[in-house]
Amino acid sequence: MSFGPRTTRKWFEEIKTQLSQSNLKDFRLLTQYCKPSTEIVEMASESKADLILMGGYRHRVLLEWLTGSTVDAVLRNTPLSVLIV
Repeated sequence: MSFGPRTTRKWFEEIKTQLSQSNLKDFRLLTQYCKPSTEIVEMASESKADLILMGGYRHRVLLEWLTGSTVDAVLRNTPLSVLIV
């Protein structure tokens, strides 16, 4: 599976369409190149988010176990609720 810029853009557009059809009052999809956990926590704080939604499935379980994951870092560094799907 490839995750280049085109694939990522297409995936975000699909998610945006699905979210706009839901009952959510306000949502934002934010993309930036950075240390993911730090940026997620900062953006959630700056945008006064109520919840952080993250995907938790990865193919490199051993590597994440050794180095820690983005989800782990977010959980350790935010007071917000985090929903992992």
